[in-house]
Amino acid sequence: MVLSKLNLIAAALASAGFFAAIADEPSELSGDAEASMITPCYVTSSQSAGAVLLTAWGSGEHDGSYRMVVTQRMGGGGFDIVQEGDFDANAGEPVILSDMELDVEARFSVNLMTWSPAGEAVCEWNERI
Repeated sequence: MVLSKLNLIAAALASAGFFAAIADEPSELSGDAEASMITPCYVTSSQSAGAVLLTAWGSGEHDGSYRMVVTQRMGGGGFDIVQEGDFDANAGEPVILSDMELDVEARFSVNLMTWSPAGEAVCEWNERI
């Protein structure tokens, strides 16, 4: 229930454009989790002929779940694109969680979160692009 409320708050903040830009380095929320349970996550972007390709990455020793919310703003409006699901770990090697192409003329922000098999949030990554 708490995580559901956090998701609602994150979506509201994203739609209002409150995500601050951070470095393009992976970030982790470790808390008291063991190092082997940490699932670093990050999003890369590349541009090509009128589009931006966003790729969400995760890694860790254990399978988990992810949720990526992209808030796109154009002109006077905007909308959220949500992709979520489970992923299979690859012995700590990065795996692609999701990817999407967006209009290069748009402004957008990205929020990516991953959870452990027990449902504990272990990574959050935010960027405004």
